[in-house]
Amino acid sequence: MNWFSLMSLVLICNIEIGAYRFRQVNDVEIRKSWRNLGGTATICLPLKSNLQSVIKPGNPVKITLGYLNVYEGVEFEGYVSRVLPGFPLTIECEDNSYLLKKTNLSKSWNSTTLGEIVNYIITQVKTKFPDANISLNASEIPKVSFLPTTKKDGTVVQGFRLANVSAARALSILKENYGLASFFQDKVLFVGLANQPNNTAIDKNNLVKHSFTWNIIAQESDLIFRRADEVSLKVKIYGITKTNQKIETDETIGDEDGEQRTIYIYNVTDKAALKKQAIDELNRMKFDGYDGSFSTFLVPYAQPLMVTSLYDPRFVDNSQGNFIIDTVITTFGERGARRRIEPGRRVSI
Repeated sequence: MNWFSLMSLVLICNIEIGAYRFRQVNDVEIRKSWRNLGGTATICLPLKSNLQSVIKPGNPVKITLGYLNVYEGVEFEGYVSRVLPGFPLTIECEDNSYLLKKTNLSKSWNSTTLGEIVNYIITQVKTKFPDANISLNASEIPKVSFLPTTKKDGTVVQGFRLANVSAARALSILKENYGLASFFQDKVLFVGLANQPNNTAIDKNNLVKHSFTWNIIAQESDLIFRRADEVSLKVKIYGITKTNQKIETDETIGDEDGEQRTIYIYNVTDKAALKKQAIDELNRMKFDGYDGSFSTFLVPYAQPLMVTSLYDPRFVDNSQGNFIIDTVITTFGERGARRRIEPGRRVSI
């Protein structure tokens, strides 16, 4: 079905907030990206006298969107995080990341592993919220150890410590200090290196086709193809030893005026090896690909870490290929329904 025929379809929605159901909304916006811990949704409802007093933070939320007799799917599940009174009534929501923000942790390990830390975090969340539907990609977590270190004054520092922080903040600490990012894909929490998603998280079985001649709304898109030699980048790479000590190169590798990326490499022992890996990583990041994003309707369905097979007749043949979907922003309301899709790096599947 092309986008010309989709323009005449009837929009349908079913918004569930706690015990309440809504078949009409002013607007819905859903944001999902593997670069962020969780997805968010904003719901704007026609103001009714009692709504702002009965809808509370923590109420479960389920958003189903579609076209009558063509497509209907659950686009978001999570919890109300904030209610903003006014017209229309605005309800802000978060997915399972909301539960992580509501769970406080205090624990220290003399020596531990990333897997043990993340398992502890999720266990504590599920202990506080027994009905939480959260699972962990435990078998795919990178094998990273956190060992005690000794300062020059002889003081021994524990391998890892959480001092009265939320579960969400604990994962942020892993990202800020060790380059280990976490993100939800539906109800599964993935943990891996921040510079790229886990290969196992990429849903290669869900290949979605997008074409400027078929289902991309060209006038609402700003996608630009650029070749590897047109990309200006520089990388600052930190090496992490087996005892979690940081090693850094004395220089930034790449184009002096390029956009800077920070990368973490594990089990590196010297600066020479780290510099070589920095050059290899820079070459990997400079690929033929796209900047910007494009717009489609609700079908075909797409979410982050699916793969888009992208066809763009405006450019030469090497612009065609398969790309990870980094970000999807879905909107629905009085002005219609759209998916705004940001493609990432090229992949071979």
